[in-house]
Amino acid sequence: MPPLRLCKKIYAERMMLMGSWGTAIYSNDTASDVRDACRELYGLWDVQEAEKRLFTAFQEVLQQDWIDDDNASFWYALSDWQWKHGVLSDPVKEKTLCLLESYAGLDDWEEAGNKKDVEKRRGVLDKLKAQLLTPQPPQKISKIRLAKAKHKPGDIIVFQACTSQDWEQDPWQHHKLSSPYAHGDPQMLAAPCDSVEGVPHNGMYLAILCVGIERLPRQPYAPELFEEAGIYVWYDFASREKPTLEALKSCGFLPAIHCEWEDINRMTLRNTAWIYRFVIDPFYRNIAFRACEQEDISHMELLSCPVEVTRFEGLFSPKGYSTDYCLHFGLREAHSTFWEERDRSLLSGVPIDNLLEEGVVNPPLASPEEATRRLKASIKENL
Repeated sequence: MPPLRLCKKIYAERMMLMGSWGTAIYSNDTASDVRDACRELYGLWDVQEAEKRLFTAFQEVLQQDWIDDDNASFWYALSDWQWKHGVLSDPVKEKTLCLLESYAGLDDWEEAGNKKDVEKRRGVLDKLKAQLLTPQPPQKISKIRLAKAKHKPGDIIVFQACTSQDWEQDPWQHHKLSSPYAHGDPQMLAAPCDSVEGVPHNGMYLAILCVGIERLPRQPYAPELFEEAGIYVWYDFASREKPTLEALKSCGFLPAIHCEWEDINRMTLRNTAWIYRFVIDPFYRNIAFRACEQEDISHMELLSCPVEVTRFEGLFSPKGYSTDYCLHFGLREAHSTFWEERDRSLLSGVPIDNLLEEGVVNPPLASPEEATRRLKASIKENL
């Protein structure tokens, strides 16, 4: 008989194969996906249309010729979510109760070999059955409003980064640069990254410019619906003094390195490129553009100068850089991306192109294959 440690390892591996991490209704991949899909679909469409689209999205699971924990979990999660939100349909209720009568899917748990979890799961299913046999609460579904772009092209967002008294907690300064795995320039590769004191921006005024609007599809359950998000570029400006519009009109714009993944799970890259544009994820934009403690912004104001978009395009287009953009959760994350290369440039002495000088170009980047090799070596070294 294998030692206890090995038995636990075997059990854990079996549970991972089942896509489960607990005995609760939503503690497996299928059930949690159903819950996420319900929030999305019922928030966008009426009850009948939402259920129809849900069945289409999960048709691969539903069309199985056998009932396993994966298939049963779909119905358990759907019936629980519908009941709690007051939209449980009779067909879903009947199907789920039928499965609950035989504890469908429990044999997979029994094969995994943990008797305590089998009993816990059985108890969860008994509780679900009892719930479905009681009157459901009144309908209560939070409707989703598709995000509209918060800014229009030509809007300039000026903000002041909060001052932090704790150097270690300052979110507006690099204390460790990421590995320079994507660089091709020897001096950039030699620049220190493990422990650096980057340019401190706490308490300083920074600025970004909206240069366009992007339509982002809601994925994966509503691909035909789009949300809007502003496309921004980062001014090469940081000062203790609040900038005037005239001061910003003479500034350049900062680049960053964008890595396109071939397979993010295997950490393999398809392409690397210098980019200038970024987008704030619509889901987070209300936080990202609110002067609040969560985003460490103490002051924010809006200027408007549509000709700045024309100026940016006039500087950017002749350079031939990638028109791609990167997506971020908030200003702080975008700041980390774009000002990191400015800090690396200062440390290495290699200039980066803020678009103001015709003869200056960004330093070369490594090939995707070389960047992938370096990235994996860096990860292995830091394990």
